[in-house]
Amino acid sequence: TVKLQYEKLASDQPLVHLAVVWSKFSNPNNFTFSGGSILQEDVEALDLVSGEKVLTIENLEPGTKYYVRGSGRTANPGNYYNYSPQIELTTD
Repeated sequence: TVKLQYEKLASDQPLVHLAVVWSKFSNPNNFTFSGGSILQEDVEALDLVSGEKVLTIENLEPGTKYYVRGSGRTANPGNYYNYSPQIELTTD
């Protein structure tokens, strides 16, 4: 279970996506997550500004190291994502 804390800074850009992305290789992002996946939620209709979102990753392989990052995107001109620092997680 991953708890994302978010705060939208650009008042003129709605928050569009919140996600957690994981991979067996460092620095996963919304487009590159080899050996992992992405769990992304479309939150635009919720008109979120700040808070927490809980996402649950399922079916991880036991005894495996994963790199995990949170991400968010507003409706910005370049469609750029913002990423949290990655954490390393080794499953039991």
